[in-house]
Amino acid sequence: MAKVYRKFLSGDDSGLATIREEVVLAEEYFFLQKIRFVDTLNPLEISISPEALALSIPRFSLQILIENAIKHNELSKMHPLTIVITEMDGRIVVKNSVLLKNSDMDSAGYGTHMIAHVYDFYHVQGFEIQQTESHFTVYLPPIPIDSQ
Repeated sequence: MAKVYRKFLSGDDSGLATIREEVVLAEEYFFLQKIRFVDTLNPLEISISPEALALSIPRFSLQILIENAIKHNELSKMHPLTIVITEMDGRIVVKNSVLLKNSDMDSAGYGTHMIAHVYDFYHVQGFEIQQTESHFTVYLPPIPIDSQ
């Protein structure tokens, strides 16, 4: 847990991190959540090419999306939450199964808004959110280092 908190407190002012750093943080965060929620979470699936790991995305974006998936969905042994992180068409894709806790629940969307603001700041197109009855999917394009 201390390792995760140190990561929160470190970093530069760019608001960016390499995908490699984000994957490590996501795995550490998910490990803590897996201890908490045991078998109501399926194992975290991550499939990203080595070339993509050196690219940058908004800092904490993967952790925020995992946190949102856990926060907004019903967690049960019968229907464990599945979260998959892959790459497609040059973007990182975070997709989770949907079994909403309460469809009337007010979601302010602070996490996804924060991520969207980083993309706006760097003038990078391609950040996208898609929601269906069965899945919530977020597309994170890399942010070129030279746009900093």
